[in-house]
Amino acid sequence: MYLPADGNRIMKKIIQQYTDYNVWGNTQILKFLSLQDRAVLDIETHSSFPTIRKTLFHIADAQHIWYERMIGRSPADWPSKSMLPDEVFSSIENTSVKFAELVAGKDENFLNAECSFNSLDGTEYSETNASIIMHCMNHSTFHRGQLITMFRALGLEGKMPRTDLIAYLRENGKK
Repeated sequence: MYLPADGNRIMKKIIQQYTDYNVWGNTQILKFLSLQDRAVLDIETHSSFPTIRKTLFHIADAQHIWYERMIGRSPADWPSKSMLPDEVFSSIENTSVKFAELVAGKDENFLNAECSFNSLDGTEYSETNASIIMHCMNHSTFHRGQLITMFRALGLEGKMPRTDLIAYLRENGKK
């Protein structure tokens, strides 16, 4: 991929914006859910995962696993296996913030560096940190969209959270 001379600086800015957006988007979802009856988290509906809580656990697991890989650890199991049901909220909050802080604290060389890790089945892989971050943030965005659809299908009350990137940019005065 061709990048202009200052391309790495631009890439870092974009990726930092995307991790900050991920914090904001996940916060919008969690705020909305904090206003709902907890029982709704476990009502089955049609989606990739059968309940809101299982979808939240999937987001939390993915963010945790990818973050751990970038700091040199390769988890061998899903973190949610040892979580209490309501720990999913703090897990999503914590891993979202950790991603944003990791990017903020690193230079462009970190983003271009290769990250070698083992998948949960033990297969060895190597990807750039930038690719991992973009994949993980996109993954969370995808599942937030599914959550909104689940909220509507379950008839949840209140104004649906807007989690689009453009809504984040407008709300935060970013261009």
